[in-house]
Amino acid sequence: MSLCIFIQHKNDIYMAGDSRMSVDIDGTNYRWNDNYNKIEQVGNLVIFKSGSAQIMTKIIEQFKTNEKKDVNTFQKLCIEIYNEHKSKNGNNFKHYEYGDDIKIGVLIGTIENDIPALYFISESLGFEKRKMELPLDKEINEGFLGVKCDEAIQTYKSCVFDFNDLNNVFENYKKIYESVTGTNIGGNMTLFHITKNKIESMSCGLKNPEPISELSDYLLEKYFKGNGLYEFSSRLRARDFLDSNGNSLMTSDKLKLDGTKAIDKITVNQLLIGGENGTISFDDLSDKPNIPVLPNYIQSTKITSTTIESPTVRGGNIIGGKLFAVDNPNAIISNGDVPNYKRLIIDSNGLSSYNANNQVDGIQLSANDGYGKLEFIYHGQPRGQIYQDSGSLYIRPEQRLRIGNQNPASGNVGDVQAVGKWDFSYASEIVWGNNAPVAKFA
Repeated sequence: MSLCIFIQHKNDIYMAGDSRMSVDIDGTNYRWNDNYNKIEQVGNLVIFKSGSAQIMTKIIEQFKTNEKKDVNTFQKLCIEIYNEHKSKNGNNFKHYEYGDDIKIGVLIGTIENDIPALYFISESLGFEKRKMELPLDKEINEGFLGVKCDEAIQTYKSCVFDFNDLNNVFENYKKIYESVTGTNIGGNMTLFHITKNKIESMSCGLKNPEPISELSDYLLEKYFKGNGLYEFSSRLRARDFLDSNGNSLMTSDKLKLDGTKAIDKITVNQLLIGGENGTISFDDLSDKPNIPVLPNYIQSTKITSTTIESPTVRGGNIIGGKLFAVDNPNAIISNGDVPNYKRLIIDSNGLSSYNANNQVDGIQLSANDGYGKLEFIYHGQPRGQIYQDSGSLYIRPEQRLRIGNQNPASGNVGDVQAVGKWDFSYASEIVWGNNAPVAKFA
């Protein structure tokens, strides 16, 4: 079960989804894992997926390998794989109208002819491609698809959006999703912003406001038989239990994990034994597993699918498109920048320093242009630059250039020594003012 929230304007679309997977056992939902991204980008399409995770994953993977990645191609794949699934299950196949869940439900966001467009494709509509357009008399069109829509709408009404600020929109979306997290919604939220020029995304973890019913707790409490056999005799609507080959472990509404030849390997995302303080002993095993131990010096490092967080990162080489040195480690990257923070940015174009008002402030070093230029800037106002051109090195102030110390505290402090040949043939005027220098000859 899922929740998708979209906001459609004349020039852009916002879409978001979470990553929590749940199962329904006799009408009760249990959290399975938080590892299934329900929304993702493929080409110029942002696709929100609901229904059977097994079927939707197959559709997405085949779509990614297809040379043509448009809405029509995706629609055809949905029909093809749905019919394939229907044929494979034979008499056991049940249409959603006869008490079964919808297997395919998709919302696609994209830009067509510079106009934002949304398409809804589902077996409930006979896989008809329904286009959702912005009404002519409206500036904005909001939509909520999935579970807990009423609760999400109430939180949405309390939000104050600034659609010119992606961070503001992201925080409001996070607020809405965290107000409805539970067994069906949670894990990680990903927000996509679709415009005619680009597609941006931002992600974050979602907090659980209340205890979550865990599938692992249910399994241990209800179905541990004491002989290594777990058997589900009740109606288990969890068709996304997969073995190592991606095949379903469900047979006649039963799931058996007994180490038989039919199931020789099972991957478990999370297994809780005896609660949070439970233990596992391998003392009686002849072939004990090799369990790696985390070094005690690793205490504050966190690695996710997209980020590494650590007080210090050391390495021989670091390769990347852009490096940010920011005075706040929790700053969020948006539009290729970390706005509203004092920061230093290094990329393939050079180095720039910015103040918290997003002005270039300090220095800006240009590279890879064949010339090289070091600029000095104060609160966005240029003060001067050093650059080379045609074999000559130039120092160009915006106002004036001072060399040396006007009031040295002691002898030889601040002295300026001229070396070699000084050519004044390009000077149009030399002004000594009231402080003409005194010539001294050794």
